[in-house]
Amino acid sequence: TVKGACLCPKCLQQIVDRKLVVINNVLVENIDYYINAEGNLVFTTHYHLKRGSCCENDCKHCPY
Repeated sequence: TVKGACLCPKCLQQIVDRKLVVINNVLVENIDYYINAEGNLVFTTHYHLKRGSCCENDCKHCPY
């Protein structure tokens, strides 16, 4: 457990996501990216949030 942490669904997901990044810093297909119909690798919103900043490349799922 995380002492004093809010455990609402949103906050709990953020805690889990941070732990996963620390444990396993590899890209996971259909979580961090997918391959579109043209064969291009497309990063998901989850990947961008895990990355923590915008790369200024006008990514399709960029939340920033």
